[in-house]
Amino acid sequence: MSRKGTKLLAELEEDLERLLDGIHTYQDELGDLASAQRDLTTTLRELEALKQEQERLMALSHEATERLQAKMAAGRSLRSRLRLSLRGRYGRTSERLRDFGILTD
Repeated sequence: MSRKGTKLLAELEEDLERLLDGIHTYQDELGDLASAQRDLTTTLRELEALKQEQERLMALSHEATERLQAKMAAGRSLRSRLRLSLRGRYGRTSERLRDFGILTD
């Protein structure tokens, strides 16, 4: 989540918690509005759960990105070694290199 999104979520949670505190304090005076206490509690719980899920998924995404970058580096290294070996075997200007996707000059 972007910084702005994180800030907006924090502001929303703070606002909902204040509403919950106010409803709890004045529930006798609020009548039907007091029933919103349950909805606020559920919403706050669900927001927290979703926030934790998002953090977990972001960590997994970060880990997958690191693994992908490492595998790409290994792939580039392998490609370079194989191209060098094939050029050594067939010669730098051999037309056979084209069959391996290696362009000759």
